[in-house]
Amino acid sequence: MTSTTEEIAREIAAKVRRDAELKRHTREAAKEVRDYWRSIAPVRTGAYKASIHLGRESVKFGMPNVQVKATDHKAHWIEYGTGGNTPTPEFACAAKTEAYFQMEERA
Repeated sequence: MTSTTEEIAREIAAKVRRDAELKRHTREAAKEVRDYWRSIAPVRTGAYKASIHLGRESVKFGMPNVQVKATDHKAHWIEYGTGGNTPTPEFACAAKTEAYFQMEERA
């Protein structure tokens, strides 16, 4: 890249990082992801569903990013199952949520 091209790229990246509207839209999209994930989460005690929340905001590849995650200590078992003779099946809520929103992008 030429020096002028690099300067333009840096300026665009800086403006994207400061763009309040883009950050707001990113947070709103993350809330939609959280709400969908909660809507398909199995409920036994409610702890797993309640643990699905918005996490840290950051910049990834120059764009605003908001994590959506489950923090219940059983989240891994609920997502992938426990296998063997144990009764926990694989629910794959995070994977189903990701697939849902990827399909929505294509529509």
